[in-house]
Amino acid sequence: MTRFETRSLRLPEVADTLRGFADETTGKAIWVVLAPAEMLEKTLAQQFAHAEGIPVVNLNKQVSERVRATDDYETWKMAEKAGNPDPLSRAVADAIEDCVREDLEDNDMIFVSHPEIALRYDVALLPTLQQHARNDKKIVVLADGDIENEHLYIHDVEAETTAYTTIINLEK
Repeated sequence: MTRFETRSLRLPEVADTLRGFADETTGKAIWVVLAPAEMLEKTLAQQFAHAEGIPVVNLNKQVSERVRATDDYETWKMAEKAGNPDPLSRAVADAIEDCVREDLEDNDMIFVSHPEIALRYDVALLPTLQQHARNDKKIVVLADGDIENEHLYIHDVEAETTAYTTIINLEK
């Protein structure tokens, strides 16, 4: 288990904190905002991100489209059904990295929503994303999750954290 920083903030404080994060020199930091899915979608993804011009990367949609478009998809699905999920998991991890890298090329900050695909295929989401975070490239993960006994759970699946993870619990 890796220690991570946790903050509990109300919505106006989260908006101000995210604006400050955009201006910080934070190295490889990844921020995770935890809240009920509908609150993340309506408030942070649609209103805040849109107003600030921050793209929202829908991992479920973009990664599944990318993986399904490959020539090897059917082979990977058959391997998964036969008990070998590794090829499909690697393809999902590669697609996540490609999506994030491409979105960060033209943007200083991105929001990553709907990370369930990473959890379903056992991809270490935060360490994978952290590889692309830099002082001038910020990543904020929007997730329906919770913290229990110093463990992060996203959609009831324990998510691996890093020393560079900051978690914000969005309070109602």
